[in-house]
Amino acid sequence: MYLVGLDHRSRALYSTITVMISLPATVKVVNWTMTLLNGALKWDVALLFSFSFIIFFLGGGLTGMWLSHVALNVSMHDTFYVVAHFHLMFSASTFTGTFAAIYYYFPALFGIKYSRIFAYLHLIYFTGGQWMTFLPLFWIGYSGMPRRIHDYPAFMMGWHGMATVGHITTMVSVIFFFLMILDSHIERRVAIHSTLGLPRWHKRIIYYTFKIRYLQLINKKLNRIPGSKIRILLSQPYFNEFVYEEDLK
Repeated sequence: MYLVGLDHRSRALYSTITVMISLPATVKVVNWTMTLLNGALKWDVALLFSFSFIIFFLGGGLTGMWLSHVALNVSMHDTFYVVAHFHLMFSASTFTGTFAAIYYYFPALFGIKYSRIFAYLHLIYFTGGQWMTFLPLFWIGYSGMPRRIHDYPAFMMGWHGMATVGHITTMVSVIFFFLMILDSHIERRVAIHSTLGLPRWHKRIIYYTFKIRYLQLINKKLNRIPGSKIRILLSQPYFNEFVYEEDLK
């Protein structure tokens, strides 16, 4: 803050806002982790992107704790440390969550499977590229280099070079993302029967209505088969399990 001449009131304001942001963010992290612990996880690219999103979010949040301290923020304000912290939250976390949603809804959006090879290459290169870009900026900012400066000392050249390589790696991952879309539409593999033909972005009441209609069709078909009945396990979430029993009587 001595670089830009902020007064004490502005310092207190920045620190207070940083602490206020951290409280709901912490609550959301707890919600996400408990959802993962209590959920039936399916290991695919969407779940791995979700893990990557939480790690990015935690990294950005932990580095924000330093900025909430007034004394530490004096030397870090308007430096590359703030740039790395801000972009780790609003660049890495945001795009990682967006990619997780795209891969999760990909079968419902296009009716085909995504290309797993290019999807995993996209995941690896994007995650590695983001960390390779922003981690050096933390050390540069901690060393006191201000942002919006096009020149820098020679001893920081290695860190800047590493950040540049990380940015190039991120751009390569974006190319893999578009190659995934292209290869998926070329192969056009049939999507798995997980959504039962229902787009996942519909409201939950629409989903329940669809499942009720689906159960009615199943019961109607089973009634045509003599000597059989269906038992529905209502305790299972979303009525996803059906147990068929032979009526021997």
